[in-house]
This record gives sequence, structure tokens and C-alpha cells, in this order.
Amino acid sequence: MDIDVVAKLAQIAFYCGGLILGYLTYRRAKTTILNTINTEYHKKVIERLATISEDLYEDFGFTLGTSKANDVKYVTDIINQEALAFKKANPTEWNSQNNRSRKRSNFFAGVPVTPTQVKTFNMLKRYKSDPFLPETVRAKLLDLLEKRSSVTLTAFNTVMTKYQKDLTAGKFRDTLDSNWYFLNNQVGALLREGGVGTEQVEEAVHDIRLEVKRYFDKFTPK
Repeated sequence: MDIDVVAKLAQIAFYCGGLILGYLTYRRAKTTILNTINTEYHKKVIERLATISEDLYEDFGFTLGTSKANDVKYVTDIINQEALAFKKANPTEWNSQNNRSRKRSNFFAGVPVTPTQVKTFNMLKRYKSDPFLPETVRAKLLDLLEKRSSVTLTAFNTVMTKYQKDLTAGKFRDTLDSNWYFLNNQVGALLREGGVGTEQVEEAVHDIRLEVKRYFDKFTPK
């Protein structure tokens, strides 16, 4: 074997070694980058799940009954204020005994939306496409938020529209400050009927929080 052949073989071996080294370096760099991205992603997921778990407990946990009552009183107070404002501006029509002359639309602008309804709707929009939510948690969370948003809206519209009609017809005008008590019971009954009563939502919240725990358990060292 002459020296030229040896030189060519050495050159080929050098290039092959360089290619192999380059490939191995690429693989190592790719693995390192992907591991870093993966670690950061799971860090974000864990942070998001921890936040959701706490928010659900605070907003829809054991304070839910108080929140619902506050919402009913909030809407009732607005309706009562509209009624009293109409009474002051139009005393003749307010005191008219002719029911046909009374129109609910003359007295009220509509059924107000509650702060909790707005908050639930915003949560629904935010978590619907949140990239850091595991699908199992997202499915349970959206199911609760969508159901609660829909049923709550229907319940308040049903009860408060009837209340507005009753006030328009001359009923319950002497007990404006306390009317929210019986309205709260009526809203509560419709929420339970729709599957989002206080106890039912608390149970759903516990189920979601347990789903979060099951996700965390996957990464717990055995």
C-alpha cells in the first residue's frame, strides 16, 4: 500500500470521524434543548394547575352559597332602584290600577348580569384554549364552567323577569328590602334542578382538584 492510498484512507477516516462527532454533538444539543423546553413546559403546567386548584376552591368552594346570595341581592337591589326611580319620575303610571297601561319594559332595562356570571364567563374563555392545561383537567373544568354559566343565566333571567313583572303589576312593592330572600330561594331551586346547586358545584370542584392531584401523581417518584 503506497503512501497516497494511506493518506486517502486517513482523510476518509478523518471525515467520517468528523461526521460522527458532528451528529453526536447535534443529538446532544437537541436533547438538551428539548429537555429544557420540556422542563419549562411542565413547570408552567404545574404552576397553572396549582392556581386553578386554589381559584376553584376560593370561588366555587365553601363560599359558593354566600356568593349566590350576594348575587341575588345585587340584582334585586338594582331592580328595586329602577322601580323606585320610575315611581319618582312617573307616579301616575306607577299608581295606575289599569294593568294594561303598565309595561315591564317601561319600568326596567332588563335583567342585570351578576359579577359571578361575568367572572365565570371570563374563566371559560381563558381556560378554553389555555396551552398549559392537561386535557383531562380541561374537560372537567370546562364542563363545570359551561354548565354553571348556562344554568345560572337561565335561572336569574327566569326568576328576575317574573319579579319585574310582579312589581309592574303592583305586587311586593311594600317589601322591597326583603324580597331578595324569597328570590334567593327560587334561584337556588332552579340551580339545583339544573345540576349546579351549591353542594353539586362543591362536589364538581372536588372532582377537578382530585384530577389535578392525579396528574401530579404521575410525576411523583415511586
